[in-house]
Amino acid sequence: YNGARDTDGIVSWVTRKSGPATTTLESDEELAAVEQGVIFFGGEGDAHSAFVESADDQSVERFTFYTASGETQGDVEDGTIVFKRDGLGEDLTYDGEVDAESIARWVFENSFPKVAQISGENFMDYANLGQPLNMLFVSPDDAEQYTSILEAAADAQSDEKFGWIDADKFAQQVEAFGCSGDVIPCLSRVSVFGREMKPIVFEEEITVESLAEFAAGIASGDIKYIPKSEPVPEDNDAPVTVIVGDTFEDIVQDESKDVFVEFYAPWCGHC
Repeated sequence: YNGARDTDGIVSWVTRKSGPATTTLESDEELAAVEQGVIFFGGEGDAHSAFVESADDQSVERFTFYTASGETQGDVEDGTIVFKRDGLGEDLTYDGEVDAESIARWVFENSFPKVAQISGENFMDYANLGQPLNMLFVSPDDAEQYTSILEAAADAQSDEKFGWIDADKFAQQVEAFGCSGDVIPCLSRVSVFGREMKPIVFEEEITVESLAEFAAGIASGDIKYIPKSEPVPEDNDAPVTVIVGDTFEDIVQDESKDVFVEFYAPWCGHC
């Protein structure tokens, strides 16, 4: 179980896992009542088997998968898969390869709202998506006033995700994602997660126009990741040169000489 650590999340997950992978819709009324979920139209066969298998994929287990056949199918073509996305956006119809992995991935990629609150419950979903994530650290009391700004940015950059994070609750993460911690709200854009993460930080006024300029600067290469650095030593004439973030490229990548570098932690006895 990788869902929310609360009663509703656990009960919902156990309920889904205790029954069949898909729920059969027995009437037009049941079909019309589905607001959010994935529906397969048609009877048994290879396509339906792939659909059923996709329903067991861990990445989409928060959604209910349905089958509509016979009279409930109506005049919808056999093999049609529809993702009802109430609360997420407009409904979508699948047009990809008919295999479990592809279907599950399609549902997962389209399971994100335009703008959402990001927390420990859904952060890994965004990380696993593989798209750049723009995180606005803001006080919850002020989040609503910035939602429309983030939505406008999301409309302009459909290949990136946007969300806001409670800057009061996750104060340590503000600096962990590259921000100074002195400016709230602030935005951190991350395109790669994990050890290679290189957040690009925006700490100016958050407006539709400023975020558009920020995105344009990243696209042109004018705005880049700036690694954190200790101050450059004023006196650096000792036999061993001290390197900091701001001088690493100039000294270590100097092709005119061989450079031998020790990376160490001051508190580490082995180092």
